[in-house]
Order: sequence, then C-alpha cells, then structure tokens
Amino acid sequence: SSSSFHKNKDKQEPPPSPSSSTPILLRFTINNLDNHIPTKQTNNKNEKKKGTILFELHSTWAPLGAQRFLDLTHQNFWNECRFFRVIPNFIAQFGIHGIPSISSQWYDRTIPDEETESDSESETNDPQSPKLQPPKQPQPKPQTNARGTLTFATSGPNSRTTQLFFNLRDNPHLDTLGFTPIGKIVEGLDVLDGIYGGYGDYEVQEDDENDYQGLIEERGNSYLKE
Repeated sequence: SSSSFHKNKDKQEPPPSPSSSTPILLRFTINNLDNHIPTKQTNNKNEKKKGTILFELHSTWAPLGAQRFLDLTHQNFWNECRFFRVIPNFIAQFGIHGIPSISSQWYDRTIPDEETESDSESETNDPQSPKLQPPKQPQPKPQTNARGTLTFATSGPNSRTTQLFFNLRDNPHLDTLGFTPIGKIVEGLDVLDGIYGGYGDYEVQEDDENDYQGLIEERGNSYLKE
C-alpha cells in the first residue's frame, strides 16, 4: 500500500515561532516503506516498515509557503496523507487529505507566489518613484531544489494549496520554474528512497472523468487502497 506522512507527537519540541528567522525543526514518520530500506528486524511479517525524518522549516526561504505548511501541521492535516505520485530519481508528491471533506476545505485557499529578488528590484529601481520607505533589505538568495528539500506543487501562478513534493535528487531546473523550497530534511534522508512508488507518475488530465488526482480528492484514501 502507499506510503503515508504523519506528524510525530513530541513533547520536547519547543513551540514554533513562524516570525523568527531561526529554522523550525519538525519530526515526521513515513509509514509503509518499501522493503529495501534497512530497519530493525521484526517477527511480525505483517508489520509495515516506517522511517522517521527530521525536517527543518525555513521561513526566510519562502515565508508564505512556510506559514501554510505550519498551519496545516498544527491542524494535523498530514496524518493519513499518502504519497500518490512518486517518480524515481525525481520527486515524491503528497498533500491530498485522505478524508474528502477535509481536503475540499482547501481547494480555493490558494496562497500567492513568493516574492523573488527580481520582484523586489522592480519595485525599487525606478529613480522617479517617491522614497516613502527605507530600501528593502536584500532578498536572500533563492534556495535550490536540492535532494531532500520540500517544495509546494503548483498548477500555475499563485496556485499553491496543500500539495508538496520532496526532491529525491538535485533538481536545479525546477528553480527557474517558480518552485521555491520551504525547508529540507536534516536527518533521515535515506527514508525518502523507501517511499512506495507503485502509483508512478499520474498527471492531472483536465476534463477527464477518470482523472487520477480528482478521484483521490473525491474518494480519499479508499481509492488508493483499491
């Protein structure tokens, strides 16, 4: 069955501070890993393998995306989110909730794209513009889609909602396409290689009654279990 994403309950974690430039550490468990990932031996043949990752959320990389991810985490949105699109040596995508009534609440709650360095320059380079405010601080260098980073999936400009993907390798070509990482795995990077990839690469087919992602949104995890 598909691998799923769960936020760990850790009483030792300090409360997150989204306004701080300090990275926020979050621990997650990925269940139902493929068998080639080494784990402790168990006598229970029916026990599914799982792995833990320590994720570092960077609000300075992508403030809007980081805040959305934190909001969803606080609402336990990730529990029972399956990895429904896995392309070996490329990406592993998740973010459609297993309960359709929860997933549907987020369809129209899009967030804008992140401001880039070029956006910032276009607002301040005009010498004729009145200087009503101090110059903006230099924008940090955009982060690349390196192996282990987490990035929001999009369907066009300003379309981010709840779907994200882990980069399974370095994917620098995504940087110029508007995909801005929000953080990275700092422990458990090998767990990514064990994510169940049986669903392969199913693209969204517009106006297709058998649209793969549409069926997941409509029927939830019950569809993926069929």
